Amino acid sequence: MDFVTDRLEDGRYFRILTIVDQFTRECVALHAGQSLRGSDVAGSLSDAIEARAAPESITVDNGSASRRSKDDCL
Repeated sequence: MDFVTDRLEDGRYFRILTIVDQFTRECVALHAGQSLRGSDVAGSLSDAIEARAAPESITVDNGSASRRSKDDCL
């Protein structure tokens, strides 16, 4: 699970949440938007689990996009 960030020609930024099966290298889910909240991530994970079996573990990049303060999560 990771985030990719890019910028449109008009200067607006957007992000894509990528969820990839590390064993098969299959893209399980992509979720794009200008602002992705924790509820968007949770929804994408729930949808992926509904479509497939739940993973034994989840690997996260732990970059700045993945780190939030406790107050941001409330």
